[in-house]
Amino acid sequence: MDTKNTMEVSNKEARLLEQLRSNPQLEEHLHALLECAMAEHLGQASADEVEERVVKHIRDIGLVAMHGWASQTEEQCARQLLRDDPSARLRKKKERK
Repeated sequence: MDTKNTMEVSNKEARLLEQLRSNPQLEEHLHALLECAMAEHLGQASADEVEERVVKHIRDIGLVAMHGWASQTEEQCARQLLRDDPSARLRKKKERK
């Protein structure tokens, strides 16, 4: 195997790394998902155990992704509102304890 080719990062891979670095929670869940897959491959867990863990991590990834999407959408709507009506006042919802 040519080590020069394995060390090169494509634009697609560089973009993925950038996205993961900007979302550490998502990176953490994806890493855990990969670790689960490798555990089964290396014989450290049964297929059923790996499947259960993978499903959990995929659900977690979905929740993190949707939370990020909702936050970005909320910010975008707020910016649009302020552009359309500079006199608008934005308030944040009180956080539950």
